[in-house]
Amino acid sequence: MMMHSLRPLLVAAVAALALALGPSPALAGDELCALAPGTYSAAKSAHPDAAFAIAELEKHTIATWYTDRGGNYAGIAQQLVATCPSSSRLSVVVYGLPNKDCDAGYSNGGVVKNAADYVRFLNTLTSTIGNRKVLYVLEPDAVGLLANTGGCAETSGYKGNLQTAVKLLSANPNAEIYLDIGYWTLQNPSSLAKVAGIVRDIAGAGRVKGITLNTSNFRSNSELAALCSNFQSAIGDTSKHCVIDTSRNYNGAPGSNEWCNTKTAGIGKVPTANTGFGNVDYFIWIKPPGESDGTCTGGDRSSDALRGPAAGQFFKEGFKLLWNQGALVKEMGLPAIDGTVRQVVAPSAPVPAPAPAPVSTPAPTTAEPTPAPTTAEPTPSPSPEDLTPQATVVPAGQNDTTVSSASTAGSSAAGNSTTTPTTDNAYTGVINQTHTDGVTGQDSDVVATGTDTAATPDPTSAAGSTDKVQQVSNKSGGEGSMGTGILVLVGMVGAAVVALVAVVGLRRRQQKMLDEAKTPTEPYPSYQITTTTASDSSVL
Repeated sequence: MMMHSLRPLLVAAVAALALALGPSPALAGDELCALAPGTYSAAKSAHPDAAFAIAELEKHTIATWYTDRGGNYAGIAQQLVATCPSSSRLSVVVYGLPNKDCDAGYSNGGVVKNAADYVRFLNTLTSTIGNRKVLYVLEPDAVGLLANTGGCAETSGYKGNLQTAVKLLSANPNAEIYLDIGYWTLQNPSSLAKVAGIVRDIAGAGRVKGITLNTSNFRSNSELAALCSNFQSAIGDTSKHCVIDTSRNYNGAPGSNEWCNTKTAGIGKVPTANTGFGNVDYFIWIKPPGESDGTCTGGDRSSDALRGPAAGQFFKEGFKLLWNQGALVKEMGLPAIDGTVRQVVAPSAPVPAPAPAPVSTPAPTTAEPTPAPTTAEPTPSPSPEDLTPQATVVPAGQNDTTVSSASTAGSSAAGNSTTTPTTDNAYTGVINQTHTDGVTGQDSDVVATGTDTAATPDPTSAAGSTDKVQQVSNKSGGEGSMGTGILVLVGMVGAAVVALVAVVGLRRRQQKMLDEAKTPTEPYPSYQITTTTASDSSVL
């Protein structure tokens, strides 16, 4: 009788031990992989005091935009496949609808003019990727525009083209497809119902895993997870999950709801699958941090908008604020950009990721809707002739230097800026190794916690210019007498408990070491790849 009563305790102890010894979810995922933004290489040369921060971002996944705006979309897909390890999950934004961005018109150019062109555009992508693992963010703004009954999206055939896209992309059994949704459409019951119906119709053409929220925007993760719950309730399917763009949402949205080069923004959680929300599959970076939203000089801009260069160009002032006010500085302990030129040294080995935070599913929100920002117009990457060589990596052991205002304000084209050196402690980070054609990674793609808060590789010249690889390791006898049996069971339970305590203690000690070292939560190893395919020539 006593042996029988002890069996549940033994089973529980063994199960707890197996759980403790099992793989951590933080280490069990795929790698996400994509091409590094083409603006970053030249920016590191033009702004040496920010080079260490840009190099840090290159370690983390920034989704590659597969778009028709540059014309060479076949080269984008070829370079992506050639660059990324076969074990990784490619991270891709598909942006090629005929008459896309039909309302604002900022980004509606491109070589895809009709449904036949769109099928050709999609077939080029699917034939190149084959059955490789891939995460697709499908057509930013499209579903939000379809929610406007009788609007330009309906007359432009958006729904039919999106159904075609889902059908063709779903032919790959390893594809995860997320329809991009404007978060504001989930705040109002009327538009929420419309969006749910649209997604249901489009998803019927193939396999849609869920929706993407917050593309190029600033809403907090907790708010977006609640909106995701709204969506799940409206569509009546809790298996439909969400992906959140955290590229600049660390501080949440400003009170003014400004979207153009917002001065209060900070880089949010690095890409990862360990989101802490049961209905959010990934945090990813879709908008490349540091790329301008535009000049932001219109009369409708608020005091929260920074005047910047044309959309898609690297914006040093905006990047400095994003970095200094974001998760990598506030949560991960990396240095702020303060005029000091810091050395960037590759580590000898990657640091294990800590265990993920407990998962929670937020309650739906009933917040009032806010105006939707438009997608910034993509601009082409600089040609190889325009790119300045990368900043030289300072050898280990040398001091950092502080750049004078004349140097930091100058561009790489000046070539004669001067520096006033001051000594500082060396910063040890990770710089990606170079290759002749330019990644992200799934942890699910890289993260830190805050107030909760298009990728274009450099074109390859005939001589072979170098792009940066960004990779995120997103990464899983017999029964004797009554007295003897009781003693054996007690001994086994005791051994299991001791082992469990030891494992838990070890993991807590490892976590403490990681926290004290203030290393990135998802370190991504660098590697060298050589390809000769053409690069992505435009960025959203």
